[in-house]
Amino acid sequence: MVFHRPYHPGSPVEFEYPLQRFLPVIRPGMISGLIERELQAGSWLLDPFGSHPGAALECARQGFPVMVASNNPILAFTLKVLAANHSAELAQSAIAALANSRKGSESIEAHLKSLYDTECPRCASIIQADSYVWKKGERLPISRSLRCPECGTNGEFSITQTDENSLRKTGNDALHRSRAVDRILTPGDPIEPAVRELLNFYQPRPLYFLFTFINRIEMLDLSPEQREILTAIALSLCDMASSLWPHPAARSRPRQLSQPGQYREFNLWKVVEESPQLWCQRLDQAIEFTRWPALPSGAGICLFPSRIRDLMPLEDEVHFKGVAAVFPRPNQALWTLSAVWSGWLWGRQAVAPLRNALDRKRYDWAWHSAALEQAVTAISRNAADGLPIFALVPEISAGLGLSIFSAVQKANLELTGLAYSEAEEILQLTGKFTRAARRVGPALEQLFPDAVEDELSARGMPARYPTLLIGALSRALAENSPLVAAPSLSKNPPTDSLYQRLGRLISNPSRFQRLGSQAAEIDSGWWWLRHPSEPPEESLDEKIEVAVVRALQNNLEIAEKPLFEELCVQFPGTLTPDPQWIQAVLQSYGTPLPNGHWTLARQEQPKQRIQDLEDIRKILKSLAEHLNIKFEILPPRIPNSHEGVLWRARDNEPVFLFYISASGRILADLLQPQPIPVDRCITVIPGSRAHLIALRLTRDPRLSQLMDQGWRFLKFRHLRLLADQKDLSIETFHQALSKDPPAPQDNGQLSLF
Repeated sequence: MVFHRPYHPGSPVEFEYPLQRFLPVIRPGMISGLIERELQAGSWLLDPFGSHPGAALECARQGFPVMVASNNPILAFTLKVLAANHSAELAQSAIAALANSRKGSESIEAHLKSLYDTECPRCASIIQADSYVWKKGERLPISRSLRCPECGTNGEFSITQTDENSLRKTGNDALHRSRAVDRILTPGDPIEPAVRELLNFYQPRPLYFLFTFINRIEMLDLSPEQREILTAIALSLCDMASSLWPHPAARSRPRQLSQPGQYREFNLWKVVEESPQLWCQRLDQAIEFTRWPALPSGAGICLFPSRIRDLMPLEDEVHFKGVAAVFPRPNQALWTLSAVWSGWLWGRQAVAPLRNALDRKRYDWAWHSAALEQAVTAISRNAADGLPIFALVPEISAGLGLSIFSAVQKANLELTGLAYSEAEEILQLTGKFTRAARRVGPALEQLFPDAVEDELSARGMPARYPTLLIGALSRALAENSPLVAAPSLSKNPPTDSLYQRLGRLISNPSRFQRLGSQAAEIDSGWWWLRHPSEPPEESLDEKIEVAVVRALQNNLEIAEKPLFEELCVQFPGTLTPDPQWIQAVLQSYGTPLPNGHWTLARQEQPKQRIQDLEDIRKILKSLAEHLNIKFEILPPRIPNSHEGVLWRARDNEPVFLFYISASGRILADLLQPQPIPVDRCITVIPGSRAHLIALRLTRDPRLSQLMDQGWRFLKFRHLRLLADQKDLSIETFHQALSKDPPAPQDNGQLSLF
């Protein structure tokens, strides 16, 4: 049975990897955190995908020998170099050997630097450009960036004749492109047109620089370690030389090969100088790295350079005690470029494992689900009964979730634990491979709607579709509900068919409603119950707010990381708290300390807030008397709601209804039936709660809809200012309400740590 487990947040310390924009996004410590409490150090682990070098490195550092199956030479090489933990001194000696080698009468360094010669617009010195900006399809760059060491000029400027002259130094571009193809394919290969098309992602200058650098590595008399680190730098150049770097700079995570409308060309010699920071001395010490069938002597990494199904069954000398997996997404850009780069770095023989990637244009979810099923089934058929798996699914989406859950069920992998962070888009799974026959559970049409309803009820607030999908599918797996009705791929691939089935189920208007979007895609907007419980339940955000405030009240000071870990224990599974929400609650109730911890703000002491509520109640009564209207206290009508203060005109017609709250727990007040039109309802809150409420409105469309209908928020201090106005009338009071809304909130992801 799947149980909801606490989300393991990993380490707040970021670790930048080479080629990071192509890698799954995971936090350090996540995968080892799942494993170390279940297995003893020294136990053999299997990494069946090799999709992220950090997973194997992390496990090896924790004392586990790891077998990594990877048929991607680029990812395997990255893992090998990082495990070697080469010194910066080694890298500098290797770069110096290459830089000082000769090309005619000048050094390679001088020659390659000259490709980026530009003229300072202020002092006319010939200096190095940092980068150029190109517009797609143009013959020349549209601008250059520079920092002049002579006069200090810094910025982006138009190109000059000097820049045009620098571009011409590369010679015959067609010749260089032919050589680039020859490194990948034999002449006349039928996929040659596809490979030549891929070269369009490389401008002439970067391509010339790259091959000059690679050819020089092959010519020099270097130690194996020097050759390896220079090859690693060449791999960085392969990435940085492409035209897949959009300008202005954006969060560039290419999954499809598509050239931006404007892109940046980097000075590749500067990349050479900076690359050792990514490749050298990243670990406490080197990790032993072997290639199958050689095994590390202890904790270390053994590479099997092929697919997992080619590894299994394994010989007796390795007995796996667990599987450590980072499930990959389909990524046409990574696999296609890996094939190209492998040929450039090591020749045609290195391209063979990835040859199909050179001609494949699309990696759909059906294809991905089948590939995952083959991999997981290969393990399942050969695994010892009960072999545990510890898995991360980063950047999860509905399609990826469907692919993984479908593959898991077909491979007879029983999930035992699940935790999901919607904010970080990471799913953490534990399970075990089992040989036991399992009964067929209820039909998906019966189970899925009930599971979605239970998930929404547990949250007490609308949710995004991927969150509901993950929660409902985990229950389907737990109860062995068949996810795929028929195995045929002829017309409707299973994942497509499953996606459509689930879409029809959640779109049932008698049970669910979508808020905030009318788009055809079920992934957009928020989903909520058509008939929610009455009275409304306390929402997940409100429960987390209470937990954070209680922690502030019970401790003189608290640190964010332990607080987050404790909240993950309190709210496990798909209820994992959003770090942005925790941060907002801390900012609303707490005061930051110089050591980075938090303490309860002075004005948030319970006695002080009780006094504030009494003062506000008195002010509202005094204002009513001043405005010659009736004042009436309405006791709380439903659980979790606050008492109301009703103003009536002398003819008993309701004028305004106030709810006074010292917290952000306002859901019950707003969603209960009101005795007065919504545009006459007002929630009175402390000013320190304004940003919290503003963020609430972006996280719950039910509340934002009420705001659109005219519900207002009034801060304590603003009410006090109104009370001091001697000429205040009902009309001026009404007008003043719109002048102090909840503060706008920056909706960008805040770092909890």
